[in-house]
Amino acid sequence: MKKTTLLFALFFTVILSAQIRFEKAYYIDNANNRVEGLIKNVDWKNNPAFFEYKSAADSDIKTVTVKDVKLFEIYDQSKFVSSTVDFDKSSINIRNLSESKEPEWVQRQLFLKQIVSGPANLYVYAEGNDNKFFYQKGDDQIKQLIYKPYQVEIYQIGYNDSYKQQLTTALTCGTMNKNQINNTPYQQKNLVDLFTKYNQCSDPNYEVFEVEKKPGKLNLAVRPRVNFASLQLRNSTANDLFDFGNTTEFGVGVELEYVFPFNKSKWAVILEPTYRTYKAEMVIEPYYMAGNKLFAFADYNSIEFPIGIRYYMFIDSQSKIFINGQYIFDLALDSSLQVRRADESVSQDIDVKAFANFAFGAGYSYKSKYGVEVRYFTSRNIARGYANMNTSYKNISLILSYNLF
Repeated sequence: MKKTTLLFALFFTVILSAQIRFEKAYYIDNANNRVEGLIKNVDWKNNPAFFEYKSAADSDIKTVTVKDVKLFEIYDQSKFVSSTVDFDKSSINIRNLSESKEPEWVQRQLFLKQIVSGPANLYVYAEGNDNKFFYQKGDDQIKQLIYKPYQVEIYQIGYNDSYKQQLTTALTCGTMNKNQINNTPYQQKNLVDLFTKYNQCSDPNYEVFEVEKKPGKLNLAVRPRVNFASLQLRNSTANDLFDFGNTTEFGVGVELEYVFPFNKSKWAVILEPTYRTYKAEMVIEPYYMAGNKLFAFADYNSIEFPIGIRYYMFIDSQSKIFINGQYIFDLALDSSLQVRRADESVSQDIDVKAFANFAFGAGYSYKSKYGVEVRYFTSRNIARGYANMNTSYKNISLILSYNLF
């Protein structure tokens, strides 16, 4: 068990040092110089305050901040503009809403992600679950589109949707009208459609350039495994220790994985119902029972429900390695943990109920179809509710994986 744990730890260390990938990009510095090179494409969910740059694949990494450049762009992926703007710092958290409908302006220098470019530009600044949108016509100053929820009364929320008036004033062209703008929600897709329509109206030669936005992906995999498990039972009243030793058992799980569409699809949430077994027996001669023996029998079967987070690191287009952490609920099935005397009378009959525990794994995936994982489980007490009985079930699993879809 100790050797397996050491190998797992070494493997875990190796994958954390996985190679960083950079993509073709450029930035424009504050002296208006265009600098070509490679930028680490994190596929940011939140807007960055800096990025990492290399002039060539074998060059040193340089950190470039929002104060150092006017903009940067990863070709065919994303473009961020550095701008000092009036920023509404008001909270959108329902527990922390302001009682004032007016924006709480502060001045901040930010990387704004450009999501529509043309006669009218649209930008977004994402921070947690809060998306704030900004607009610009021609070379005018970039301004925030005002949308603010605020507390009217204890159970009533009002909304300052001044962005509609801003857009009515700014986006006047052809058949576009006030009703169309008033019916536009403060959401990225709707605002993108509105700005695109305005740009097409303003410039007959306007071409829409859209970066393909990948949706999240749902995977289902069958995952057979070999479990290298051990179990100890201690009676603190009599100071009896039953060490059942190591066993090799088999199990099988079905994993449901949702891969998030941001951060280059590196993050996923996983749920993996798993059937597992452990069966062993042993005998001790307690000091207080001279010449007599106690026989212990463990028959532990359960369905585990691990739920957790997985992080992928890409080696190439077909191979990736991953790490994951999980919180495990366990449902015992037809299980028994019993201590008997030599005459077959029962000394202890334990109703098997397990506490939750944790698991940490690392593995390799090929073509998002085949995979292998080594997973370490923290100790689990399966004698919940017994003050004088304590158990320690430990396990390391070698898991194979086949994705059905």
